[in-house]
Amino acid sequence: MESIVIPESVKEIHNNAFKGCKALASFNIPKGITFIGTNAFEECAAKELVLPEGMTKIPQLAFFRMLKLRKVYIPSTVTEIESSAFGFCLRLSKVKIPESVTTIGRRAFVGCSCLDTIVIPDGIKIIDVQTFQNCVGLKQIVLPNSMLLIEDEALAGCENMETLTLPASLRKLDFHCLGGCIGLKKITNYATTPQEVFQPFYNDDQLPSITLEVPKGCSAAYKADSWWGRMNIVEME
Repeated sequence: MESIVIPESVKEIHNNAFKGCKALASFNIPKGITFIGTNAFEECAAKELVLPEGMTKIPQLAFFRMLKLRKVYIPSTVTEIESSAFGFCLRLSKVKIPESVTTIGRRAFVGCSCLDTIVIPDGIKIIDVQTFQNCVGLKQIVLPNSMLLIEDEALAGCENMETLTLPASLRKLDFHCLGGCIGLKKITNYATTPQEVFQPFYNDDQLPSITLEVPKGCSAAYKADSWWGRMNIVEME
């Protein structure tokens, strides 16, 4: 089956409805849909996905492992992207997360190796466990001023990310959240005091090669920290 038109009268698409339809390259999600089940479109072959206005939640695993998916349109009515919603969409390169989104679940974009830029909307406080793990093409992630915590392995394996900017609101970098970010050369940190860290890298060998830019007058506090102090610390102009 290569294409299907789902009528507007359909309000629910249940678990596994089109799972494994590897030739299904053209399908629609009707306006007014009230429920999409787990794994509903897993492994389908669409290259572009347009989610309808009025949709409020992208369910867990709904578009998991759509290997040909390149572009997703998320409407401004969506407030939540659930766990693994777009996991292992290996060719997904363009997705704009609207400002309406307040929650992004763990592993939501895990393994999306063609993503190169992600802007996290204002209001989101946590990058959850493994959310962007192994997004090897990710070069830039923009964090909002509401961000408090980067969870376990959230950005692990993003090996092409060379720079990272941490907002002043950030309070903690959790276990291996930056593990395998071997290309990271510069961290710009707007916090006036060092954040709590719990082994963000797999090992600390790369710390001396990272330039840490901190607010003016704050370098002494960072140099005194047992982890941050191992970086090459400079103050902002």
